Amino acid sequence: MQSQDLAPANAGLELKFLWLELTRKCNLECVHCYTDSSPARDLYETLGADDWKRALREAATLDCRSVQFIGGEPTLHPELPDLIDRFRIHRSLHQWRLHRPQVEKTSGR
Repeated sequence: MQSQDLAPANAGLELKFLWLELTRKCNLECVHCYTDSSPARDLYETLGADDWKRALREAATLDCRSVQFIGGEPTLHPELPDLIDRFRIHRSLHQWRLHRPQVEKTSGR
């Protein structure tokens, strides 16, 4: 499924903020942890990289402005830098698509 496939079904919907729990693995064992994270947890017990990428693409289609990567300790996840970059790219492309007709109209294209 491509992000452009989602646009008609989601017309008028807006997502301002998204939390993605990348992992429950953490280098600490805090008693108060709401996710029961610990060093013993598996790094990949939640979704796979392709699932996260699809979620970010869909979030950008819904005009999501902010994503917070949570967990355990999200910086332990090896895909984190790529996921951050992908969201920035998807968001920029989505904004460009939204505003392109206005830019073309004012520039005479």
